[in-house]
Amino acid sequence: MDMYKYLSKEWLEQGKNLVNANAEFRKIAGKFSASFVHIVLNPPDGQNLDYVSVFKDGRCIDVHHGTMENPTFRITADYKDWVSLHQGKANIINLVLTGRFSFEGNLDDTIDYNHLIIAMMSIFPEIPTEF
Repeated sequence: MDMYKYLSKEWLEQGKNLVNANAEFRKIAGKFSASFVHIVLNPPDGQNLDYVSVFKDGRCIDVHHGTMENPTFRITADYKDWVSLHQGKANIINLVLTGRFSFEGNLDDTIDYNHLIIAMMSIFPEIPTEF
């Protein structure tokens, strides 16, 4: 089984593929369309990392390192909190509510997509990851 270095281009692509292949996610996602900039602070190498994920009509259509102007949502957190989330040890809603994740965007939209976000986060622990 291939292992993917956490947050590498290959890891991001694997996440995209798993999200798009997940029947439960696709059912919940419906026509969901949004863009996200994920900002990872204080990683082990000391260089903060940004990556983008874009969803259109319930499918993840793009993931890449970098940033974009005017995303629907911008999420910032420490590396250790991203790791906990992607390992399935933390709940994104609790991380936002406790201030460990800084969230920019329309919070009403996140409430509408609560089940979708939780379904998406349950997929990432499936990626064979080298942290």
